[in-house]
Amino acid sequence: MNNSTSAQSASESGKKDRKSAGFNPPAAAARAARYEPLFPADAGLYPRIQGLEEAVKAAEKCRQCTPPAPCILSCPLHINIPAALKSIQQNEIEKAASIFRARNPFAEVCGRLCTQNLVCQKACNQVCGDNGPPINLLEEYVSYKQRESGQQNIEPGSPLNCSIAVVGSGPAGLACTYTLVRSGFDVTVYEKMPLPGGMLRYGIPEYKIPPGWIENYTESLQEAGVTFKTGISVGSEMPVDDLFKQGFSAIFIASGCNVDNIPDIPGVDLPGVCLASDFIARARIKPQLLPQELQLKPPLGIRIIVLGGGNTAMDCLRAAFHIGSAEVTCIFEKNKEAMTGSSRMRMEAKEAGARFRYMTKPIQFIPDPQGNVSAVECLHCELGSADKNGLRESVPIPGSNFLLRADTIVLAMGVHPDPTIGNTTPGLETHAGGLIIVDPETRNTSRTRIFAGGDAVRGPDLVVSAVADGISAAHAIKRSLISST
Repeated sequence: MNNSTSAQSASESGKKDRKSAGFNPPAAAARAARYEPLFPADAGLYPRIQGLEEAVKAAEKCRQCTPPAPCILSCPLHINIPAALKSIQQNEIEKAASIFRARNPFAEVCGRLCTQNLVCQKACNQVCGDNGPPINLLEEYVSYKQRESGQQNIEPGSPLNCSIAVVGSGPAGLACTYTLVRSGFDVTVYEKMPLPGGMLRYGIPEYKIPPGWIENYTESLQEAGVTFKTGISVGSEMPVDDLFKQGFSAIFIASGCNVDNIPDIPGVDLPGVCLASDFIARARIKPQLLPQELQLKPPLGIRIIVLGGGNTAMDCLRAAFHIGSAEVTCIFEKNKEAMTGSSRMRMEAKEAGARFRYMTKPIQFIPDPQGNVSAVECLHCELGSADKNGLRESVPIPGSNFLLRADTIVLAMGVHPDPTIGNTTPGLETHAGGLIIVDPETRNTSRTRIFAGGDAVRGPDLVVSAVADGISAAHAIKRSLISST
C-alpha cells in the first residue's frame, strides 16, 4: 500500500472516529524532535560479578547435588556446572571457564542471556530456592575473565580438505562453524546482513551483549580460517543448491526465525511505525553499518510506544532508553498476568522508566500533516466471561477511545519463519509456514547433506538451544562425510 494513500485514509477515518468520541487531535504544528541514535560507551555492560571474592562467595552456595545434578540435566549443552562451580570455590577461574567453554563456545553470551527462570538456573532454583548460586552470572564472569586474559583461542583441526557452507551467522551458525573448524573443515559462512553475528548483533539490545564480544568471536573465527560472506541472502539471491555447485560438501542452514508479525491496524505502514527487529538493530548499530533500507528510515523519536508483552517488547523498551528516548510506553491488550516472558525483564524495564498500559487495544495509527505517525488511538478493555478453560479474554469497551502521542511506534508482536529457503529448495520439507523439518538427533533435513538447526527449525527459542543445535549438526556433518569416504 502506498504510504501517502494509507496516511490520508487513516487520517480521514481517524478524524471521523475521534470527532464522534469528542477528542481533540494532536496539534498539527508541534512534533517531537527526531534525532539519530546515541552510541554511549560500554560502561555497565561487563560482568555483573565484579571480583574473585564475590564469585567465590556466590559459588559456595552450590550444594554439589548427587549426580546427575538437575542443572546438568536441564542444560541443553549438559555442562558439568557443579564441577565448574567447585573450581570457582577453589579460586581456579581458568579451570572453571574451561569447563563451561568445553561444551559452550559462547559461554559469556549465554551467561548474560540465560536468566533465573530458564533451563539450568530454573532447575537449580527448584532445589535450592532463593539460596542457590547464580549460575549464569558465574558463567559470564569466569568466561569473560578467561577471554580478557587472552587464554581463549580457536585452534583449527588437521585439514580435511573438505568445505562446508553455513547459512546464517547467529548462535547456531557460529557454534556449528566453531565446531567444524576445530574438526579441520574449511568453512564459509553466508550472512544476509552487512556484518556477521546474526541475531546476536542485530537482534539483541546492546545492554545485553556488548558489541566487542561479537567482534571477538567473529574475528577469532576469521583468524582460524573461516570466510564470512556478508550481504548475501541465500534462498532469494542465491539458491541453496548453488552452494553445492560451488563445491561445498554439506550445508548447515541456520537462517533463524525473524520475520516480524504485522498487526492488521489502519496506518501500520506509516513512517515511524517500525518492526521490533528493525528498531533493535537501529538502536544498536551505527547507521552506516545497517542495510540500506534501514538507513533510509526516518530517525527514531523521543516518545516511543511499544506494542507487545513478551521479552522482545521488553528489549525494545530498554533499547529505547539506551538511545536517549524521554518517554517510553508499553501497550498490552490483556492484563498483566497474561504477559509472556520474563517477569524480571518487565521489572527491569519498569525500573528504567517504562510505563505500562494494560487492557489497552490499539485500533489505528494517526499521521501528522507530513504523513508521519504522531499518535495511536486505543480502546480501554475489560475482562470478559471465562471460557471452558477458565481463561478470560479482554473485551474492548465501545466508546472508550483515547489517544497516545508517539514519534515512533514499535511492533513487538512475535515473529514467524521466513519460507523463502523452503520454497526455493526442491525436496526440502518444511512445516508451520516455513520451519525446516529435521531429525532431532542428527539435524539432517529431508535433503541429503543439508542440515539445519536453531530458530529456523525450532521457531523463536533460547540462544543456548541454538548453540546446542549447531554443535550437534557439526558432529553429524563430520560423521556423515567421513562415513561416505
